[in-house]
Amino acid sequence: MITRSDKEDEEIRTRYKTVQRIGDEYAAELHRRVDTMKRIVKGIYAERIIPLIIEFYEHPNRESHEITEAYIDLITAEINIAFNVTSAVWNPEELREIVARFVESTSELQRRLLLYDIVEDLNIFQISEFEELDDGIDDILDEREENNLHFLPFIFIDEYKERVTADIVGGVKEGVSLRNIATAIYAADIIINNRVSFVAHDQVDELYAELNQVRQLNINCDDFEWFTMNDDRVRDTHMPLHSRVFPWKSGAIGAGVPASMVGVYPGEQWGCRCIAKPIIKRS
Repeated sequence: MITRSDKEDEEIRTRYKTVQRIGDEYAAELHRRVDTMKRIVKGIYAERIIPLIIEFYEHPNRESHEITEAYIDLITAEINIAFNVTSAVWNPEELREIVARFVESTSELQRRLLLYDIVEDLNIFQISEFEELDDGIDDILDEREENNLHFLPFIFIDEYKERVTADIVGGVKEGVSLRNIATAIYAADIIINNRVSFVAHDQVDELYAELNQVRQLNINCDDFEWFTMNDDRVRDTHMPLHSRVFPWKSGAIGAGVPASMVGVYPGEQWGCRCIAKPIIKRS
């Protein structure tokens, strides 16, 4: 028999999956740009950097410090050129459209789910008294949009550039084969791909959690119920909080709350899948 708790757990997981879909869509858009960035870098690497590496490896005086540094400078300059070219991938107008879409989709979903909670909990269908629900929301969305516009290109360009530069320059200094340098670059590709997915989902989760808190407080929900996904991926520090009620003014607090979780809110920490459901006052 399915208990009420089982049903609640399933409802929370289904709810989180809808949030995840927005993260998936956001990640897909960012992946397309990162993949283009990688193609540009690898194209320049193949056409202009590999010939330099071969030339250096075949140089009769390659053991000379001066010769080594001269070639490293040339190779580094070509890497810089490659990444300067990739800046065009992050067209500000196109990126703004993508970010705005993710911000608006997250806000619309969170609002819809909160209204569902209100209707379900109070058994009402007229919600005109909740006009203050969206107070301050536009400012939050604008701030999130601007933050993403400014940090996303740099986080991906800078991190990939740092790894690729270390792989190529470090490899050349150590006399590593072209095959092994290519393997190292491939490993950097995997790392940046994982980074894109993590950042996209984390931004969606973070925004959802922030909107959830603000909108609940806007309609005088002073307390919330903490729900984890109640599965084997839940952190040990989060599981004791499952299905407990906490005040919004303080976050997690009280007996049994792990020290590292005091003052923390659902969805606040990186990768946190927890959700805060409103404790709605009846008047």
